[in-house]
Amino acid sequence: METLEFQVSGMVCHGCEQALEMLLRQHPAVTEASADAKTGRVNVVVSEPVERAELVQRIKSAGFSIESETNH
Repeated sequence: METLEFQVSGMVCHGCEQALEMLLRQHPAVTEASADAKTGRVNVVVSEPVERAELVQRIKSAGFSIESETNH
């Protein structure tokens, strides 16, 4: 398992967090997703290798912007 961290802008409320978490969890490799509107941090745990671009595209399709991304 690997945790990917994204710094996202555009999340302003709890509803944004929930919508983004739900969208990310729909990806078959994602086992856990947590978003924090206050910090802009989104952590995604994947059970198998996944193209970052797939997750970035999901985040952007929800109307958010990516500021940075890291591995943990």
